[in-house]
Amino acid sequence: MKILNSIIKLLVVLIVITAATGFETLYGQTDWKLEKDQDDIQVYSKILKDSKFKSLKVTCKLQCTPVELTSVIMDVENSCKWVYHTQNCKLLKKLSPAELYYYAEVSVPWPVSNRDYVVHITSTKPDDQTTIINSNCVAGWIPLSDKKVRIVNSSGMWRIEKQKNDLVNVTYTTEIDPGGSVPTWLINLFAAQGPLESFKKLKLEVRNLHNSHL
Repeated sequence: MKILNSIIKLLVVLIVITAATGFETLYGQTDWKLEKDQDDIQVYSKILKDSKFKSLKVTCKLQCTPVELTSVIMDVENSCKWVYHTQNCKLLKKLSPAELYYYAEVSVPWPVSNRDYVVHITSTKPDDQTTIINSNCVAGWIPLSDKKVRIVNSSGMWRIEKQKNDLVNVTYTTEIDPGGSVPTWLINLFAAQGPLESFKKLKLEVRNLHNSHL
């Protein structure tokens, strides 16, 4: 009985630790490597277990409100203005202001084929200070094309935290399998430079929107 009680106590401790620090911390997967640090935008990467591709994380502060940033992210048809190498993007179905499906095509340097994908994106507010936006690739909706490679394994999460003076802390994490045969130079191009360039343009988008509301 004492052994059983000890095991139960240990399980409870592990659950509490996991809830407080997250599974990544518990299993030692917090070895993020800083890849880029420009314009107050930090891009990190790490190799995922059982995957040949990197997980990416971007952190920065933006001059806007959570509502303004959320509106820019959810305005998918205008994402070509700031998302790196996005050639076209169209809304497929809007279930609510906080949930929609969209299609996008990413232009890739020759001789590699362009990538396309369909994403389900949702926005939630776990508390008054925090907004979480999740995006996951889904199958179907748009027929496959012989000229493009469909991305089917991809996920991303935005964590937007309200700060004083109309500032937000942003942490964006993503995992993506580009599909097909992809050369190393192309992976490196999109791995760190892509998020950096996207966030540079995103800063301008949200700043202009914020200034228009002043």
